Amino acid sequence: MELHYQLTAGDYLKAIKTARSFGVKWFFRIFSVFAFLMLCIEVYLMMFLHSDPRAQNMALNLRPLVIFLVIWVAFVSLLPRLSARSQFRGTPVANLPVTLTVSEEGLRFRTSANDTSINWSAFVKFLESKDSFVYFASAKAFNVIPKRAFTPSQLQAFRDIVRRKVSGLFRT
Repeated sequence: MELHYQLTAGDYLKAIKTARSFGVKWFFRIFSVFAFLMLCIEVYLMMFLHSDPRAQNMALNLRPLVIFLVIWVAFVSLLPRLSARSQFRGTPVANLPVTLTVSEEGLRFRTSANDTSINWSAFVKFLESKDSFVYFASAKAFNVIPKRAFTPSQLQAFRDIVRRKVSGLFRT
C-alpha cells in the first residue's frame, strides 16, 4: 500500500496530545479543576464576604497561590501548541511531501530529502487517535501519520497489519 501526504503543524499538535500518557492527562485535568476551585474561592471571599476582615485577609493570602495556579494552567495548556509549532518549523523535512509504503516488512518513508525504512520489530508503541497514527521507534521520540492520507479501505488494511505486526503495542 502506498500513501501520499504532507504534515502540518496541526498534525504535530494532535500527535503530541495523543502521545501524552494517561496519567499526565488526568493529573493536568485534576490540577486544572483544583486551580479553578481556588479561583472561585478567591472570588467568593472578595465579592460576598468583603465586610468581614478575616475573609479579606484569607483572600489576600490565597491570591499568590491562585495567580500561580492560573498562570501554570495557562502555560501548560499552551505548551503543546508552542512545542508543535517549533518542532514543525524547526524540521525542514516536515514540510516536504511524504510517500509512505506499507509492507509486511515495515514502513518506508520517502521525501525529496530522505528515504527511511523501519521494520515492524523496531516499534516500541503504536497509538491511534481520531485524526492520526502516532508511532514510537524509541521510548520518547514519535512520528505521526495523518489519517487523511488513507482511503477507508486502506485505513482498515493498515490497522490490520499494525495489529498483526505490532501486537501488544497498538492502542486505539
